[in-house]
Amino acid sequence: MSLDPRPEIISLDPMNLGDVLHNLVQIGNAVGLEREAAAAVGNLKARIAHARSTAEKAVSASGGLRPNVAFVEWPSPLYVGGHWTPQLLRLAGATHPLNPAPSDDEGAGKSFAVEMRALVDSAPDCLIVAPCGLDLATTRKEVKQCLQKETLWFELDAVRADRVALADGDAMFNRPGPRLVDALEWLVWLLHSPDSPMHTMVSARAANGGESVLSDEGGAGA
Repeated sequence: MSLDPRPEIISLDPMNLGDVLHNLVQIGNAVGLEREAAAAVGNLKARIAHARSTAEKAVSASGGLRPNVAFVEWPSPLYVGGHWTPQLLRLAGATHPLNPAPSDDEGAGKSFAVEMRALVDSAPDCLIVAPCGLDLATTRKEVKQCLQKETLWFELDAVRADRVALADGDAMFNRPGPRLVDALEWLVWLLHSPDSPMHTMVSARAANGGESVLSDEGGAGA
């Protein structure tokens, strides 16, 4: 038995933010909503450009220093962010040394497991924990049940300085769709806004010659 009309199969396998935007156009074209898809993508590109400009100004104001961020995509075993997530961090004016994006237009390699010692040795200024597929309430439980049971967790300057942010990975980072732009805007706020509990990271490092330092400023702790 054949289907009429015959279905069209669209294969989507995005590796970076540009791929995600291209996929939106593909889907719009497939369902006869070309103009609507183009308008939506145009709006998303404008938001990306604004977020990127805001981040660039903040980095310039800090003398070119970028916050060193470790993005935890799974707590046990410990996985760091991959594909578009390091790209979002780069666009937000940060570095992600454990799995860096090669350029503003490229995603990084896939997420992979690291030892806790490697995370400590990377000396992140802040940690973002956003496990794949978990909401915020479940993420809090996983941090307590997995990460906080690791002795080395408490050797992280970011943990001792309360610079740990928990995010709803399922809603913001893990799925390739328009909400990745929401995630980018949130990252720019978290890392650079005067209203963010983490905005003093770079200025503190600058005063210490570019090294990570402990701070008394409050963060979004686990």
